[in-house]
Amino acid sequence: MNFQVFPPAQPQARFAQGGGFFPEACAELCYTAPMLYLVATPIGNLGDISLRALETLRSVDFVLSEDTRKTGFLLKHFEIHKPQISYHEYNEEKSLPRILNLLREGKNIALVSDAGSPSVSDPGFVLMRAVLLENLPVTAIPGPTAVITALATGSHSLATNPAATPLLTMWNDCETLIA
Repeated sequence: MNFQVFPPAQPQARFAQGGGFFPEACAELCYTAPMLYLVATPIGNLGDISLRALETLRSVDFVLSEDTRKTGFLLKHFEIHKPQISYHEYNEEKSLPRILNLLREGKNIALVSDAGSPSVSDPGFVLMRAVLLENLPVTAIPGPTAVITALATGSHSLATNPAATPLLTMWNDCETLIA
């Protein structure tokens, strides 16, 4: 029986324990449900990684890496010692059965790309589709987004450019929907 009080990367878990992390003795009970985590990684500056991404990488059983050298550097920098499985566009189909078996066995797996969010422009779509078809849980751990950063820092020049009117209208519509 898979029992999950809180996934390892939810703030409620920390809040429920008075703002701290779950004790190690509870980790096995709390994190036994298999989960595929799509973990966003920094685009350039390692300091941009989120605390939630680090917490997730520390809690999973395996890390699927687009490039094990780049991910290895990230993991080493943050003193995270997890086995990596190479997962890239050239071995997606071949790796799929092994990864699905690990999830069926109750393992938690994080998928990371070289930079940014997996499955956006990197490997992950094939795996995510297969995981959903198997009715296994998948969740995304967000990170900083270059699109919003570029828009925020460039918006002052957009305001004076008549060609940007459609973009600004769309941006305002999005802000209205979010608010």
